Amino acid sequence: MKELTILRGDVILVQPDTTIGGEQKGTRPGIVVQNDDGNMFSPITVFVPLTDAKGKKQYPFMAKIKKGDGGVRKDSYALANQIRVIDRSRILENWGHLSDEAINELDNSLRDELDL
Repeated sequence: MKELTILRGDVILVQPDTTIGGEQKGTRPGIVVQNDDGNMFSPITVFVPLTDAKGKKQYPFMAKIKKGDGGVRKDSYALANQIRVIDRSRILENWGHLSDEAINELDNSLRDELDL
């Protein structure tokens, strides 16, 4: 299988390994947050999972991602409080790249979550 090229801000479909408790479970989209140098040379990447926004309250650690942005299929939240490191072999698809506006909102959520 040909390895996918990924960049920071790409929306990817991920098949994570086993999870416990409140960790996001199952195959799901997420957003690559690792820098492009790391994505070019490393066998791993860092991403935040997406969850359906329908009926959910937004918290500072959640960035709103609108349907269609980066190929996202429904209004979603990027969960900056659920940062994950995965082997690139867990990436099933690359759906597209987020708008600068969405990346900025995600960066703000990451800064808030990590107290940067």
